[in-house]
Amino acid sequence: MIDNIQVSRFLPLKRVLAYDVFNEGFNGWMVIMPNFCNEGFEQSPSIVSKDQWPSCMLSTATFRYPGSHGSMSGQYSLKISTRNVCSPYASMPAPGSMGHGIKRISFFQRGKFLQFETWFAYTAEQDTCENGGPLPGLHENSVRSFGFGFDLQERGGKRRFAGVRYLNAVDGKMMQKWQMIWPWAKDDKAWAYDTEGDWCVKGVDPFWNG
Repeated sequence: MIDNIQVSRFLPLKRVLAYDVFNEGFNGWMVIMPNFCNEGFEQSPSIVSKDQWPSCMLSTATFRYPGSHGSMSGQYSLKISTRNVCSPYASMPAPGSMGHGIKRISFFQRGKFLQFETWFAYTAEQDTCENGGPLPGLHENSVRSFGFGFDLQERGGKRRFAGVRYLNAVDGKMMQKWQMIWPWAKDDKAWAYDTEGDWCVKGVDPFWNG
């Protein structure tokens, strides 16, 4: 049963496929790794380290000293964490610098709109103390970006991918803008750093259009 007070925070379409309140559990969200795609349950080859992706977790948004403040609806929210490591902006992601959560949904709704809505928050965990800085630890400009991807597969084999991300900061400089995927590569090899059979994208600057 959907709580009308909670739904009032959104602008849903007439038909609701899923309504996730994480106080009740994961609601089908999970980590995408390992992604067994080959014979014998072998992982797909990739030059991007996917075994460093952390698991999704239910969190009470605990932080140091005060404790927990919970989520906007209930006690728990879905947390996707990363390690405090990164690579240069236009390079491949460093192992552990990227996390994924995935939810699979099957439905039949021809000729209709598909809408996704969410409330989200992001933060950097304190792990350093600045010398002479205004505040200790990491700040908002320590978070580079986060995004949402949609892998749409139709009956008959057609498959499309759509995605957006929020670019928060680059090299410590605040950017604060939304970007959408822009497919520029001519073939699969160009998308994957000139390697065969990989799925990862080539570079960041030309791929994301903001």
